[in-house]
Amino acid sequence: MAPVSQSPTMKNAFDFLKVARNTFKDNRETYNEFVKVVSQAKTKSMCRTCIKSRVEELFKDHQELIIGFNKFMPKSNQQMVECCQTLRKRLDVGFVDKVKARFQDDDRSYESFEEMLQMHEEGKKSIDEVCDEAFHVFFPNDHDLRVEFLNLYLKS
Repeated sequence: MAPVSQSPTMKNAFDFLKVARNTFKDNRETYNEFVKVVSQAKTKSMCRTCIKSRVEELFKDHQELIIGFNKFMPKSNQQMVECCQTLRKRLDVGFVDKVKARFQDDDRSYESFEEMLQMHEEGKKSIDEVCDEAFHVFFPNDHDLRVEFLNLYLKS
């Protein structure tokens, strides 16, 4: 008989928060931002991919924390709601101009970025697909754009 996997308990969650707090005791800003993301995850006000991406950015030098956090993530995207606004409404002109400038020598990449946003608006791409594509196709090595993308996306 296969072992039954147990869901994390509240004690596990509090223990994990303690470990994260101790890890970032000299960087309260990172810990506070993590708590904010956890709060958004709890209220299901943000898609799973963006929660995971934001935590990976915050914990980028702490793989053990990323692995620990993933144990608390729901196994199914169905348990997370889609974000209520389209992404384009959250992205400001300054950010779009930065993306355009970054791709100034590659018009096709910028056009593809615009097409991705358009497909999301038309309901042809989920927010999870958009976040995944933004991080892995358009901004894989652009930490500044990844952070700004998430911050704009998470704006209320």
